[in-house]
Amino acid sequence: MSAIEELGITFLSLVIGILAATRLKLPPVVGVLIAGAIIGPNALQLVKENETINSFADIGATLLLFVIGIEFSLSKIIKLGLRALLMTIAKLCLTFIIVYEIALLFGIGILESIILGALFSITSTTIFSKLIKDQTQIKQEEIALLFAVLIFEDIIAVFILAFVSSLPVSIGINATDLIVSIVKSLTVMVIAYILVQRFITKIFEHISRMKTDEVLIFASFTTAALFALLANFIGLQPSIGAFLAGSLISNLKEFKRIEKTIVPFGLFFSSFFFLSMGMHFSIDIISQHWLVLSLIVITSMVAKFASVSLSVYALEKNGKSAIFAGLTMLSVGEFSLLIAREAGKFISFDFVGLTAAAVFLTSLLSGIVIINKKYVEDLIFRKITPKTRYDGRVTANYISKIIKEIEPGGGLFNTYMKELKNLIIYVATFVIINGALLLIATVFEDLNILNFSEGLLFMIRAIIHIAIFLVFGIIVFKSIDKIISETVTTFRMVDRKHIELEKKLLYSTIKLTVMMILFFITPITISLLRLPDFFSHIAVIPLILALLTLWGILKTLHSIIKNGKNERNINR
Repeated sequence: MSAIEELGITFLSLVIGILAATRLKLPPVVGVLIAGAIIGPNALQLVKENETINSFADIGATLLLFVIGIEFSLSKIIKLGLRALLMTIAKLCLTFIIVYEIALLFGIGILESIILGALFSITSTTIFSKLIKDQTQIKQEEIALLFAVLIFEDIIAVFILAFVSSLPVSIGINATDLIVSIVKSLTVMVIAYILVQRFITKIFEHISRMKTDEVLIFASFTTAALFALLANFIGLQPSIGAFLAGSLISNLKEFKRIEKTIVPFGLFFSSFFFLSMGMHFSIDIISQHWLVLSLIVITSMVAKFASVSLSVYALEKNGKSAIFAGLTMLSVGEFSLLIAREAGKFISFDFVGLTAAAVFLTSLLSGIVIINKKYVEDLIFRKITPKTRYDGRVTANYISKIIKEIEPGGGLFNTYMKELKNLIIYVATFVIINGALLLIATVFEDLNILNFSEGLLFMIRAIIHIAIFLVFGIIVFKSIDKIISETVTTFRMVDRKHIELEKKLLYSTIKLTVMMILFFITPITISLLRLPDFFSHIAVIPLILALLTLWGILKTLHSIIKNGKNERNINR
């Protein structure tokens, strides 16, 4: 069969696949993947993965990241940064650990298990957008929060993609050196991004005056191509450069006009990428790995649902919205296919086939549960007891209040910013004064006027430096004391206002004990679970909480002693 005939069959299968998916109320990606599986070498063998299809797939992968970059919104990150970041960490960590452990249980290697954990942790932005379309159950604020989570995921996925694509050339290289190399490359990309931003803005402002979309399209694609070339030149995937180019364009005044004209082109070419990935899908993959695939798909979906639903409920305190939000974030993402393709180049494990199957299954199941969301809600609400619901509301109120305090505009955030500014001023003043004294002493010594290096003058100089150090030390201590006190007060909102100080002390002591136990058992748990080394940093969290609790205990003891003295004075 000629290349033209294969291309014709490819276009026809794309149309049929997308129409079928639309008719079944499924995301178009599912239809394209199925079309690729049917016409590919593992089924009807109508189309082979020839050079033309692979070239279209490579362009599609790059443009897919370009389109995702265009949807990148810095304003959403700034507005919902803390909430979205906490949700992203909860979702990715929980899903990663569960998938990683299941893969290890089935005898899969550590590196392969790490990659599988990363692949199944990422949610599809495309499928999410399709699922929330025309849905009125979830508020716009919550949709914005979920989009911000997906943006954070995309940023993390870019780092994962950079790491995985660097692995083939990193055999024998120290892991630290590899990470440093990737960070350096990404830093070069970010610097280039910052440097050309103003230049690109001027060019697009000039082009927009021409009132012609054709030039705007070519200028956008040229920007993507240049960033892709730069990324390739410094050893990163071209698609990473395209992602940065898209995020640059998303900040332009002409963004809406560009998005309207560019996105259809990007979706056209990205369809070839999904079709190419679908060609790796076969029934044999499911039959050979059906147990591990089923377990990973089900547990990853449960982990995503639990982490997202609980996070949204804790932040927004709306049960139905929380359940719906969890149901929309179940699917495996397009970034997963990109990472799987890179990993498949140097590891014999069939990442692409498993990921394609996972995208299909999770997308299909997501569509089904969204259609039956009312049944899911009723099932969950029936299982939750009134006491659990009450405890959930109390916990959600507590977390929500803390988040509001820490977010920009909150009391704790303002305290942090104020005291941080003061600390910078104090330290700078301390350095300047000591530097000036040192300079004066050096000048006098060079001119042979006075010698501050020995005798009485040395003692005077030392006393002055010590006095300055003590004064600034006290000032800095007060500032740090205020920061810690405000933090402890904020995190102890769970305490009743009128609880006796002795009960507070007991409560804090128990909490301190629990935190210290967690600090000591966390490394042991991580070792037993054979988690990657970077998880060892989790032990820092209970240690920090323990130190904050200890500070609270000391403050409570101080209050008890102070109250005792006051009572004795009154009795006298």
